[in-house]
Amino acid sequence: MTAFFTSSPPLLAPNEIFVFATDTAGRHRWPSARMALSYGALYGQAYGLVGKSFALRFFDPYGEQLARTEIVAELNLFNRFVSTRATMRFHVANIQDELKGDGREAFMDWVSYSACCKRITHCNRITEVIANG
Repeated sequence: MTAFFTSSPPLLAPNEIFVFATDTAGRHRWPSARMALSYGALYGQAYGLVGKSFALRFFDPYGEQLARTEIVAELNLFNRFVSTRATMRFHVANIQDELKGDGREAFMDWVSYSACCKRITHCNRITEVIANG
């Protein structure tokens, strides 16, 4: 994965959440998950909002990527969560670098779809968005 931040992670506003990928056991072994620990992610919690982080399950407990259908289902759950939080903004880590094949394609399709939602930002723009509010 390309470096997410060059030094320490930037502070998020009270309504901003860092979104990352983890496994179904919440072991947080991928780069985005390790970064999420700075935002309150907890080992053992594999899905949802904790602190200023939101975990998405893209891998099984052994580190193998889940099937495309499972990744799509996870992204659909996240979309529903976002739709119920009108005042929150979500900054999604560079998860595509952690995925391969069908899973990566499913994620990139979702990135294209979610680009129309001004409350979801992807990591290639996160430092600009946080810096400029």
